[in-house]
Amino acid sequence: MKIFFPTTLFLLTAVGIRADSPPQNSALADPAVEQIGFTALYPCSGACDESSLPRSVSVLMDVDGSHVIPMAVGAWSPDGMTLLFAGNDVYTTPALGGAEVNLTNHPAHYRTPAWSPDGTRIAFASDRDGPLALYVMKTDGSDVVQISTGVGMAWHPTWSPDSARLAFGCIVDPVTSPWWSVIGNHEICAVNGDGSGLVRLTNDPAGDDDPDWSPDGARIVFSTERYGGSELAVMSPDGSNVIQISPGLQGNSPRWSSDGSRLAFVFLLPWDPDAPWRMTQLVSIMNADGTGFTSLEWGLSPVWRPWAGGSNDRPVASFTSQCSGFTCALDGSASSDSDGSITGYGWQFGDGTIAAGASVTHTFSGGHGVRLIVMDDRGALGTSFQSVNQPPVVSFTSACNGLTCTFDGSASFDPDGTIEGFVWSYGDLKDGSAPAIATHTYTAAGTYIVALRATDSDSGMTTYSQSVTVVGSANVLPVASFTSACSALTCSFNGSGSSDVDGTITSYEWALGDQTIGSGVAVTHAYAAPGSYTVTLVVTDNAGGTSTQTHAILATSPPLHVGDLDRSTSSQPNAWSAAATVMVHDGGHLAVVNAVVTGAWNDGSVVSCTTNAFGRCTVTKGGIPRKTSSVSFSVVNVVLATFVYRRADNHDPDGESDGTTIAIRK
Repeated sequence: MKIFFPTTLFLLTAVGIRADSPPQNSALADPAVEQIGFTALYPCSGACDESSLPRSVSVLMDVDGSHVIPMAVGAWSPDGMTLLFAGNDVYTTPALGGAEVNLTNHPAHYRTPAWSPDGTRIAFASDRDGPLALYVMKTDGSDVVQISTGVGMAWHPTWSPDSARLAFGCIVDPVTSPWWSVIGNHEICAVNGDGSGLVRLTNDPAGDDDPDWSPDGARIVFSTERYGGSELAVMSPDGSNVIQISPGLQGNSPRWSSDGSRLAFVFLLPWDPDAPWRMTQLVSIMNADGTGFTSLEWGLSPVWRPWAGGSNDRPVASFTSQCSGFTCALDGSASSDSDGSITGYGWQFGDGTIAAGASVTHTFSGGHGVRLIVMDDRGALGTSFQSVNQPPVVSFTSACNGLTCTFDGSASFDPDGTIEGFVWSYGDLKDGSAPAIATHTYTAAGTYIVALRATDSDSGMTTYSQSVTVVGSANVLPVASFTSACSALTCSFNGSGSSDVDGTITSYEWALGDQTIGSGVAVTHAYAAPGSYTVTLVVTDNAGGTSTQTHAILATSPPLHVGDLDRSTSSQPNAWSAAATVMVHDGGHLAVVNAVVTGAWNDGSVVSCTTNAFGRCTVTKGGIPRKTSSVSFSVVNVVLATFVYRRADNHDPDGESDGTTIAIRK
């Protein structure tokens, strides 16, 4: 199997993303093809750690990864005109954007809604009456009926192509759980649309999930753990003939293409415990027989847009704009379709709002990006993006006293937004960001070309320049001075006490004693190990003069403690088991990962566990005679490199224990 990792398909813009694909050209044929919608994921930016979360945006794209359109993606109606979503209710929106219609009006948890192929009914899972169960209603939200009676839990319905039956994820043999209504092995069941004919399609000790009925009705694809990990398999509608699609390929969320020839799914890469923030989910496509594997983009929850096939050129979106201040008139009537007509216009604005119609007027409250999405008479989509931002108007005045000049750009303004920042170029290679009013001291007299660049809230830029003549005297070196304060391994340094009698300090550079550096008036640094470190500050003034100060500081080990101690039990015929769950916190009450907890049961047996990504780990004691009514567990020590365990800080917010010892009763 050859894996094709995605290249960068998207460019972030004020309206989600912009396709990194060739622009549409009305003079060339551009055939519409089948499309896939999903939630695209983007890596964290800057320094990533286990607390970093990927960014996400819903997109629709061609199966080859081109023609990317940022738009809401849910369960498509069979005609491709409406999207179905679930959250605290089930609701619909027009495909090109518009008002939401709440179908259920019964607040609860709703999941995985599915439109029947004949377009008359909607199936969904909800806990509105207890544990997750399966419901069916008409497309206007009326006649809501629970149909999955007989199983412990039900979710993820998929319709047979004749709209007569539903396959769905189920728990047939439920077990009561204190954390959830019921738990148990995930299997796949099927039932008629009226609730009759319930059958259990799978009955394997490993979990089965994510069913999707093929368009020809002959197969059901699903994800399964029976081969190790999560792999994809198909079976007959009666649960027989289970076939592994591509042995060794890990994935979930399989979905059939409209003609049943291909599968979209989420390809799962191995999780790296040393870099848990790295993404592991790739939206991918392969043929129904497991061949032709390729990946599209990091993401999840793929869904195929309804596709009738045949030859059809996609429409070309085009619009003009006329703006006055914050208000713009936008006209998309120039959009065209070479082999049909435009039937719908959807607008997305950089301030998060939407509109519909060939021509609209919009008053912006934020970003000035505009995207137009058009639909032709056969459902193909075309899109165009542009910014209608008006750039800043920039000017400044100057006044010099010797070598020191004050520049005032406060008269600059942005006609349709705000100026976010200024960059001054003083003509002596001493350039940088500064407020609208800035002071600069030159090292020598002369005539300099000074420029001011202003950037607005939509990244629009304007530069204005003029010549300035200065006279003056020799430079006096600055004086470096700083203070420090440490809390465990984290130390803060402040050089604001540094001074320059004949000008200004323009840079602060730090050497932090462990081969790391920093810059700025104040910096904060976390050392990897306790010890004494020599810290040096170098300041530079506006004339290029420098000065240095050095101090030794002491970093100490950070504390950790037990922040929660919970208990649970389970019963066997002639005995019972006890479990103690320990949560480890640092001094800031944040979860600590990979800490080794050692403890002892009241019979003297010693056990240990290692905290997970949530700072928790659990020790258990089994085979306790039923005549023994209670046991106790005590935390003896918690160990993690560079940390020190403070038993006196142990606590239990729910009062089940003193944070060190907990009693567990059967």
